[in-house]
Amino acid sequence: MGVLNNFFPLGLGTSRLPVKGPADAAGIENSAKLILNTLEAGVNYIDTAYPYSAGGAYPALKLAFEQSDRPYSITAKVLYHSDKTADEARRRVEFQLNSLEIDKAAFFVCWCIPSYEQFIEITRKDGVYDGALKLKDEGIIDHICCSLHASVDDSIKIIKSGAFEAATVSFNITNATQIISVLDTAYKHNVDIAVMNPLGGGGIALNPEFFSFAQARGEDTVTAALRFAKSHPAVKIVLSGLSSDKEIKRNINALA
Repeated sequence: MGVLNNFFPLGLGTSRLPVKGPADAAGIENSAKLILNTLEAGVNYIDTAYPYSAGGAYPALKLAFEQSDRPYSITAKVLYHSDKTADEARRRVEFQLNSLEIDKAAFFVCWCIPSYEQFIEITRKDGVYDGALKLKDEGIIDHICCSLHASVDDSIKIIKSGAFEAATVSFNITNATQIISVLDTAYKHNVDIAVMNPLGGGGIALNPEFFSFAQARGEDTVTAALRFAKSHPAVKIVLSGLSSDKEIKRNINALA
């Protein structure tokens, strides 16, 4: 059974919350309310990182967690350019957990891997991957995952390595013909996929007439794009940001 099998198929992305930064009290409060409403609706996978939403994602999540008893799982991300050793990876994860005032993260994510060469560096002795293994042994994280920004060929090699239990990959109507082989490989090798950029960086939502071919009768372009991103059997979660309760309801209904 895959590590993302028991999650609601819509995941909460926190990179574009309606907050200007960690000092924006009103934005943090508004964002926390949106997060709470999302958790109450059943969404339980949260994709986050320390610089998201101009640094306002963590304060908003912390406030929401303090006010909710709903279950959730979060990502703890380590970027190789910033943290290259096992000890640095540990410190980064500890910083994230301390910032959120939580004890563990379900998913350690080797963040934004751009090439197979960097994957080799990440998995060297006493590197980031070794740090993740130690954190997993200690119960501080549950699963070791990655987000891929590499070429198709390099992404396939990384998935075939068996190092990761799940991967976050950009997949949408605009890049499907290139990325489908990555998803096919992931499915064959039992690596669960979380999709980022299901709306093509917003371009699909901004051009509804151009992408109307994807719509079923009575649905809008965003709904069609979210459904498309979830259509491959390797995909267990489609990530979506939020800025309003209306957006939450629409995106949840698209994948419910």
